[in-house]
Amino acid sequence: ASKTSLDRASTEEIEQRLLSQSCCTLPTHEVAWNVGVSEPEVVLLNVYDLTRLRCVEAYNRLVLPLAGSGAFHVGIEVFRNEYQFGFRSEGTGVTKNKPREDSGHHFRGSIILGRTKLGKEEVEATLRELAKEWRG
Repeated sequence: ASKTSLDRASTEEIEQRLLSQSCCTLPTHEVAWNVGVSEPEVVLLNVYDLTRLRCVEAYNRLVLPLAGSGAFHVGIEVFRNEYQFGFRSEGTGVTKNKPREDSGHHFRGSIILGRTKLGKEEVEATLRELAKEWRG
């Protein structure tokens, strides 16, 4: 089998494993990013505790399995970048960061949202337009 078909198979296995698990546990998994250029890109929802305070982390550990809720912050990961919508006193509230490395929040896990057929440039252009509207 070719490298591309092996990469595609491993990506599909990872997606199936993520989709088969309860969304309440928010597992962390590696995603095979070396999918061929013509393949749709995986889009992840990266979930964080709302703050790095241990009391919030403890609250979320307790409440999430019982009620399916908690105090969370999220970012969208696509093309090895994470985009977040948040508050800023000036300018846009849209930020671009390294995936799963938000210094203000404790990373909890990722959920596969699906795939985008947009190219990297199209995704970035769309986010620039959204950034004009999302005035932190």
